[in-house]
Amino acid sequence: MASRYSLRHESPGPRRPYAWTAGRTAKAARWLLAGAAMMASVLQAADPPQTRVDIALTPTEKAWLAKHGTIRVGAETNYPPYEFQDSNGRFTGVVADYLEAIKHKLGVRFQVYQLLDFAAVEDKLRKRELDLILALAPSAEREQYLVFTKPYLHYVNVIVTRDDYGFVAGLKDFKENRVAVVEGHSSKQLTARVYPNYNVSAYPDLLEGLIAVSTGRVDGLVDDIFPIVYTIRQRRINNLKIATAVEKALQPQGFAAGVRSDWPELAGILDKVLDAVAQQEQPEISQKWLSVRYENKVDYRAIWTSVVVFSLILAVAVLWIRQLSRQRLALVAARADAEAANRAKDEFLANMSHELRTPLHAILGYTELVRGGALNETSRKEALSTIAHSGRHLLSLINDLLDLSRIKSGHLELNTAPVQLPALVEEIAAMVRVEAQSKGLDFFLDALANLPELVMADGRRLRQILLNLLGNAIKFTDVGGVTLTVSARVLDDQRAELRFSVQDTGVGIPTPDRSRIFAPFEQAEEGEKRESGAGLGLAISRELANLMGGDIEVESQPGVGSVFRFWVVVPVVSEPQAVVPVHERILGYRGGRRCILVVDDQEENRLLLQGMLQPVGFDVVLAAGGPEAVEAARTRRPDLVVMDLRMPKLSGFDAAAAIRRSPGLEHVVIVAASASSADLERAESERTIFATCLRKPFLAADLLETIERLLGLTWRYATQEGAVGAAGGWTAEDGEEHAPDAELLAPPRALLEELLGLARLGMLVRVEQIALDLAQRDERYRAFGRRVYGLARGFDEERLIALLEASLRAQSDAVTD
Repeated sequence: MASRYSLRHESPGPRRPYAWTAGRTAKAARWLLAGAAMMASVLQAADPPQTRVDIALTPTEKAWLAKHGTIRVGAETNYPPYEFQDSNGRFTGVVADYLEAIKHKLGVRFQVYQLLDFAAVEDKLRKRELDLILALAPSAEREQYLVFTKPYLHYVNVIVTRDDYGFVAGLKDFKENRVAVVEGHSSKQLTARVYPNYNVSAYPDLLEGLIAVSTGRVDGLVDDIFPIVYTIRQRRINNLKIATAVEKALQPQGFAAGVRSDWPELAGILDKVLDAVAQQEQPEISQKWLSVRYENKVDYRAIWTSVVVFSLILAVAVLWIRQLSRQRLALVAARADAEAANRAKDEFLANMSHELRTPLHAILGYTELVRGGALNETSRKEALSTIAHSGRHLLSLINDLLDLSRIKSGHLELNTAPVQLPALVEEIAAMVRVEAQSKGLDFFLDALANLPELVMADGRRLRQILLNLLGNAIKFTDVGGVTLTVSARVLDDQRAELRFSVQDTGVGIPTPDRSRIFAPFEQAEEGEKRESGAGLGLAISRELANLMGGDIEVESQPGVGSVFRFWVVVPVVSEPQAVVPVHERILGYRGGRRCILVVDDQEENRLLLQGMLQPVGFDVVLAAGGPEAVEAARTRRPDLVVMDLRMPKLSGFDAAAAIRRSPGLEHVVIVAASASSADLERAESERTIFATCLRKPFLAADLLETIERLLGLTWRYATQEGAVGAAGGWTAEDGEEHAPDAELLAPPRALLEELLGLARLGMLVRVEQIALDLAQRDERYRAFGRRVYGLARGFDEERLIALLEASLRAQSDAVTD
């Protein structure tokens, strides 16, 4: 099918020397005019006729309609503005409006089948599992299994380039450059036919093609103007422009309706009804979905220059100017939209630059101070605490951006589980109370006694909403206090409505700002009271509340304070269920020792996961790439694999599939890990290979929670066992040694020197890994390895270096003796 167009047209640019002559100008203008003329048939906004057009059907045609009461229609789920699903999952777009008009005129019933891509639609049309497709470009190949009506919906193919690309007269200028097209779209067949020797790359959908142009992988893209404009506006791709309309030979016939080849009667009926729709409903449909705003901007200096230089062809020059201005009318709106998008991008980058640089400044600055060794023990701990806090803030910001992106794309899902509601509320209150007291504010918790003990909810997202509302209340309150009120209304035996209210005595929010504060990157402007922050919290909180089936509303009075109310309906858990203790230190797990294979091409990432897993007793195997992972899985037979998805040679997808095909590993648990949203979405769809996904960066708690769920483990917590190392499970600290340093048996000198060098460089994470491996690998050095591990994990560099130096001296003395 077809595609869409971009938002900017440009005059000649500096990309390469270009001989600008009247002949080339007129030639380029003729193709632009051809595109403009074709667009005019779609974009006309004439008032619909007041008289109804009768459709003269023959008795045979009427009998055929009566016999075929239901017609199966194929459509794509994501091809705006022609056919797509709105935010509520309803079928909408140009095709939906045409179907409604045809149904009203013929009295037939359409059953719409929405499929993910056009290839699936086309396959079902060939098999006659569908009867009709309403918007399809005719071709000789398709006429083998479809009968087409006359084209009724016309569009223009254009060339999209980056802003910095020079002037383009047509696709002929791309002979030495890279061109993108979209699979299944008319532009692919037309380009291959007219320019068979061009360097053409086909992309599965329009968005990927536009991204390829935006990132410089290709120089231009040829496709339908309307989907391009829609996609660029929705996705805010701000560095693209419409360079020109393509040559006449590359312009399509337009869309026609395609009917299964054994129903030619329906094609004839649709020709008649589409003629009637063209006179009645089409102008309104075009205005609704295919309209573009234009601004006339005539270059009068060019007119006068043409008059002076080409006085003998004055009449021709004037005509050319008028024709060119008509084409520009069809493209100026795209420029305005792109400029607006650029302004939004600039504001976003300014916001993000500040929000990213602030924690990064603290992380880099305090890291330099710690590595310099000039801080005392107290200052070192404070510096490390600041680094950790800044890192968490940076991670929170990145997660907010990812959450917003996933919400807007419809890919964020709630993870419901039993939640101890009173404990969750008390935990949040304890966290917020400290923050409030640090500002000299009062904090009150008003939680009614009839709260259900256990509810099914996404505890993480519930906590995220409440902490955001409470954090904002404290941030914007200087005097007085903040009150959190929690209540529940039982709806029936299985459901309850939870209501949360956050009231403050802060600055309040002016009436004009009360709706704007829920938009991304927005804050209430209240003089000097505007606080730091990206302005994402409330936007994400409202979206999450909507996902939970609730909402957030606000009441406020400037100078008095604000009240934010949030409610949601949740299932109540009547039967007692095991709930994981909150924020308890995990010592190990019960049962036999488990093996985990960690696959990542980055050594730092492998060591990080090893540091998360070995301390709780897992046998960790590391693999630096896909081939190594397949071999390790076949030899070590792990219980679980944590697989990075983007790796050279063999990707995580291919490595996981190879492991899954190996004898005896058909049911091994594989967890996908990646920082790429696109890769994670693909992994989510391949459930036969991946059990679940982890988005990088993730914390140890997220990883351990995933492993616990997938392997069915029972953790051993510090509060559950009186001493470290109780029997019945695995832990890295069983049998902690308390012998003096001098009595510990040290490993060979080469390993001691390596540990000492790493400790002096401040590479304590690496020291932890070597020490833990030593303790688990060799019983003789178990106590020494644990001592080194404990000192490194506690950032006690002074004692660590002293221990290693003393051990080296002791070995030297022994040799001398």
